[in-house]
Amino acid sequence: MQLLQQDRIRKPELLAPAGSYEGMIGAINAGADAVYFGGSLFSARAFAQNFSTEEATDAIRYAALHGVKTYLTINTLVKEQELGDLIPFLTPYVRAGLNGVIVQDLGVLALVQENFPELELHASTQMAISGKYGALLLKRLGCVRVVPARELSLTELKIMKEGSGVDLEAFIHGAMCYCYSGLCLFSSIIGGRSGNRGRCAQSCRLPYHLVESSEAGRSKEKSGYLLSLKDLCALPLLPELMEAGIDSFKIEGRMKKPEYTAGVTAIYRKYIDLYLEDPASFHVAKEDLSRLSSLYMRSQIETGYYHRHNGREMVTLSQPGYSGSSETLLKEIRDLYLTGKKTIPVQMTARLIIGKPAELILKTVAKENSLRAMDDVSVSVRGVEVQEAKKAPLQEEQVIRSLKKLGGTNFHCISCTVEGLTENRTGVFLPSAALNELRRRAVASLEEKILLQKDNPTLPVERKEVPLPSFHAGNEIVRKANLHVSVESEEQLSALMRSPLKADRISIGVLPLLQNPSLIQNIRSFYKEPPQIFAALPFMTREETEVDLKDLDFLLQLPIDGFVIRNQEELAYLLAKEEKEAGQRKRMMLADASLYCWNHRAVLALPVDAFTLPLELSFHDWGRMLAALREFESREFESREFESREFERKSNFPKRSYEIPVYGNAPMMVSANCVKKTVSGCSGRRGECYRERIFMKDRTDRQLPVTCECRYCYNIIENALPTSLHKQLFAIRKSFPDAGLRLAFTGEREDECERVCRLFHEVESGREPSSGEETFAYTTGRYRKSTE
Repeated sequence: MQLLQQDRIRKPELLAPAGSYEGMIGAINAGADAVYFGGSLFSARAFAQNFSTEEATDAIRYAALHGVKTYLTINTLVKEQELGDLIPFLTPYVRAGLNGVIVQDLGVLALVQENFPELELHASTQMAISGKYGALLLKRLGCVRVVPARELSLTELKIMKEGSGVDLEAFIHGAMCYCYSGLCLFSSIIGGRSGNRGRCAQSCRLPYHLVESSEAGRSKEKSGYLLSLKDLCALPLLPELMEAGIDSFKIEGRMKKPEYTAGVTAIYRKYIDLYLEDPASFHVAKEDLSRLSSLYMRSQIETGYYHRHNGREMVTLSQPGYSGSSETLLKEIRDLYLTGKKTIPVQMTARLIIGKPAELILKTVAKENSLRAMDDVSVSVRGVEVQEAKKAPLQEEQVIRSLKKLGGTNFHCISCTVEGLTENRTGVFLPSAALNELRRRAVASLEEKILLQKDNPTLPVERKEVPLPSFHAGNEIVRKANLHVSVESEEQLSALMRSPLKADRISIGVLPLLQNPSLIQNIRSFYKEPPQIFAALPFMTREETEVDLKDLDFLLQLPIDGFVIRNQEELAYLLAKEEKEAGQRKRMMLADASLYCWNHRAVLALPVDAFTLPLELSFHDWGRMLAALREFESREFESREFESREFERKSNFPKRSYEIPVYGNAPMMVSANCVKKTVSGCSGRRGECYRERIFMKDRTDRQLPVTCECRYCYNIIENALPTSLHKQLFAIRKSFPDAGLRLAFTGEREDECERVCRLFHEVESGREPSSGEETFAYTTGRYRKSTE
């Protein structure tokens, strides 16, 4: 990255999307410094046109010739049976000169790093990285760049940049998701099309009704497109983003047309360059904002989260669709950027001296390159020996005409000089075929030299070993729980303790623990054989809310046995605390389903003691992943040498512990925005130990529970029905005998909680449920059929 103005302002990379070959050419022609695109597999835009391998390799080469970097998106979660396709799929892109890959899946990250260490690894925004600790962890796992959650403020981005030193990429333009990217299961749970697989069904763009209770006790509904955010346009904020030290400015839109890509890229190129040339006179013209609004944008645009945590003004309550585009503007863009590849200007010098090999010198002319500044590059090639003409000597016009035939190449000639034609009275002779061959070789040589010395080097990769859990050392804190029950209120805990269901592990939400830490001792006093007690951490951890990390510090002082961890920031913070204590792990770390483990390589990459099977995968997908994991552990045992005889028998060798969610309302969205605030105003209780539960109806009149987590200022939108696998427990226990089972209560009333506990006790005891125990409506989720 180029430093300007006494190292104060960095010139950011302008990163454009390409959903097709034409889109990539348009982005490069319009001035992009880098382009990201998807292939036929593993892309988070599965419905984009995307690239064939042949198109991609040609486009990568074209980009490199013009000093433009290329990144391939592998930003989806990958099932176990798909892992074998990853490296063969990626290989031709790497051979063509690909600069880096954008990844979501930790298993993919590990495999790419092992097989292609020269590639840049970028952590996708799908990882929902929300702070400096998470960024540092990804840096240590091999990532040179992090694309943080789009919800972060400018202040948070500055803290992340200063605290981690990792390259940061921030979105500046395009569509916005209502949910933190990567945490949305809405489309998957409702319709089987996963946003984590690039198949989002855009459920957030549908109308919903918020159901509220009036002061008179009657319910009232307020309707609208409550989850549809306005598109982002950060053009007026470019100076602040550059001052914050953001390394790459990203334009969203691989699903959009090439005219959008080229038109938007050109405008941002213009204003980035204007600010760098003269910061004091930076001003965005109204006509350029109007042009942006006319390029496949929603009817309203906003500046995103950079200066706000959330707000009604961010939501397109009445008009979620796209506005029309001006055909005049589209034609102008097509004529400027989409008429074909731009060629590089070159000067040609031919030396045709009798008795010596013919020589052709090609030199690029940087100042004539309309795309971007590049250093001059020159090559010289020699051919057959020049002869004295016996009949018809070569004429200068004839030589120039032959040499300037550069059609179909990446170059065009702006000047051609021929030396040696007049040194002999009879003239010189060289066959036309020899001239053509000389030209072809010179062009090929120049291309290769440009590609070899391209001015877009890979970012340096700093890799350190991350301390992993010491489960193989027989650490006593790593204990399997046969049954784990999670509660979010004291009432739910009371219901569990009254029921006959005996849990080996109880996790309690942060709010009850903050309000009443004595709950821990109450549990231990109540049970003859006390269960493990965990703290279930928030779904999102942010600097901005100020209490998140302080709460973690408070929980570290409590006599608990472990944590249910739900995001990378929490995990990295706890790992950092552990490192300060000389690597001594005092509490168990259990990754919740939101820290995705879709394949055994992701499990191995995640530095935790136990993990949770994904909510989006089926019974059969669980089996495939666990079989691969156990096979790895078996090989691992065979390769280890043990000082003691503790693990002489393979059956005694500790295996990675895991849990299967068998009851709970699936969290379909976690959002920084607030449905209640959008419709009826904020409760004003941010930072307090306060939680409010409301309901939102969809088009089919299903009531979706919405939890307003006011302390941490985010919403959780849950499925209308809980997932309950009580009828499948026998099959689960038989197929996965080493699994822990988890029941997760969120908004259930005390009596509902007790009823579910009794139901599972009956089933676990091998008895038919008592009359009335199974009177609630439920779903089996994705148990039978995995998400697409």
